[in-house]
Order: sequence, then C-alpha cells, then structure tokens
Amino acid sequence: MTSNKKAVVILGGGFGGVYTARHLASTLRPDEASITLINRENYCVYQPMLPEVISGSIGLTDVVSPIRDLSPNTELITREVLNIDLKNKTVTLSPGFRPRSLEIPYDLLVIALGGVTDHSSRPGLLEHALPFRTLADALALRSHLIHVLEEAEVESDPQFRKKLLTFVVAGGGFAGVETIGSINDFLKAALPYYPNLRSNLVRVVLMEAGKFVLPGLGRELGRYAGRKLAERGVEIGPH
Repeated sequence: MTSNKKAVVILGGGFGGVYTARHLASTLRPDEASITLINRENYCVYQPMLPEVISGSIGLTDVVSPIRDLSPNTELITREVLNIDLKNKTVTLSPGFRPRSLEIPYDLLVIALGGVTDHSSRPGLLEHALPFRTLADALALRSHLIHVLEEAEVESDPQFRKKLLTFVVAGGGFAGVETIGSINDFLKAALPYYPNLRSNLVRVVLMEAGKFVLPGLGRELGRYAGRKLAERGVEIGPH
C-alpha cells in the first residue's frame, strides 16, 4: 500500500510563511500532509512595532513570537536556504554544527521569503545610513542614538556637536513616520540625563519627497499627521 501523504515545505518565517503553516496545519490531517517551515530564526517579528523598540516603550519580547508556539503542528528547521531544485523537488539548507548541508524533499513548496532592500539606486546610502528592517536593526539604531548622545555630551566643537545631534529619517510612509516619532520620543526622554545638552540643540528631520507624509492615507490625514509631528518638534522636508 502506498501513502498519499504529501510533504509541504514552507520557506520563510514571516507573516506569510507562519500563517500559511498555521492554516494548513489546522486544515489538513496529519496523515494527509507533513508541514515543514524553514527560517533563519526560530521566531516571527511583528515589524510594525519595531519603532517602539527604539524608544523603549515596549520590550524586545513584545515584538517577537516563537514560531513553535505560533504553529505547534509544524516542523521548524532554523537554517538558511542555499538552493531550490525544482526538477528534483528538493531544498538544500546550510550546514549546522556539522560541516554538511541538509537536503529536504518536498511535494508542495511555498516560497514566502519576503524581500531584500535594494541600495543600488541610491549610491552611498548603504555606507552612510542605518538600515531599519529587522530586530537587530532596531537594537543597533537604539544603541547608535545612545552612543551619539554620549559623544555629544563631551564634544567641545559646537559645529560638530550640531552634526551629531541632527537625526534624519528618509521616507514619510508608515515606517518612516513611526520611526521618526520613536526617535523623537527617545531623545526627549533621554536629554534630561545629559546636563550639557539642551532640546534646542537637537534636530529631528523627516525627509519626504511628496507634498505630505503618509500619502497612502490621503491628503487630509497626511497633512494632519505632518502638523502633529511638527508640534512635537519634528522638521519635515524638503517641503
């Protein structure tokens, strides 16, 4: 007797991959399919809340959820994908502690790896700007803000101090507005601990090429959000 059980392999542990695994696990019987999810980390990040990690208004554990807890009926493998062989229906994964790759066969493959940031259209961006996409990026940005404040506190050159205390976020969409707001909140809360720094020395700037921020919400709400940011001391340019 042959088994008709299918091997379903899902690549990516973001919203798409995790919720696909949850749905399939709740829909298919164990004798119908095995479900395997492959991701570099064993957790899923709720990215819309990453800016709050910068300001410290929420903790790290508030933006991550263990994949094994989110989808308990799914086999999780924490490796990187090296190759997909569509002809032979196999996925090759990076080595673990042992110096050999792992090959996973599949009947059905779901690719939910998400995207990568393309810096090629903006020369110099990768060298002079901080990315903000992952949990590690949020922690790095928070640490950078603290480091800048520490250096500005002891800096004797007023012009260089002015550069240190100028913070710019590029892009006035949802991520940009949330990020600049969290940076601004963080700086306001931190300044009282630095006796040599005053609020009038700090510039927080949101760069948006359009005529208003949050263009996806329309002109009225976008302009309202811009006014609220300005009331909190955020400059919006170039307009």
